[in-house]
Amino acid sequence: SVSDIDTEVPRIVVGGLAKNYICPGWRLGWSIVIDPIGVMGDILAGMIALSTLLVGPNSLIQATLDDILNHTEDSYLAGVRKEIETTATKAYELFKQCKGLTPTTPEGAMYLMIGIDATILKNFSSGIEFAKALQAEENVQVLPGEIFRCPRS
Repeated sequence: SVSDIDTEVPRIVVGGLAKNYICPGWRLGWSIVIDPIGVMGDILAGMIALSTLLVGPNSLIQATLDDILNHTEDSYLAGVRKEIETTATKAYELFKQCKGLTPTTPEGAMYLMIGIDATILKNFSSGIEFAKALQAEENVQVLPGEIFRCPRS
């Protein structure tokens, strides 16, 4: 773990249930500030101030948190990570075969960004149009890159 590194360099370790424990929508996360020489006081104060602006987790999440964090086998978590990696790699390989689509190599995310080649897929002037057509024709839902301010390639 990054928290075990013997260094004076400050670190922030971020985790959460949604991705680490496959609890989508639970929106419970944490950050741990490791500040061996005490230089992150203002940053920590800002993080605390921002964290009070958010609504806390519901009682179901609070009640199960101890079991999730303390009684989930490491082998289960390793298996989940491997399954996510395998699925992401397979999706990448499949999208690479689609003419007009260029996937990016997944690097630890639970999503895949895919470029649309407008010279090949000429019927679509935007990712939004492509996403709407994909939903209508194939019942596949995607988020167009424009909502993430991704440039068109």
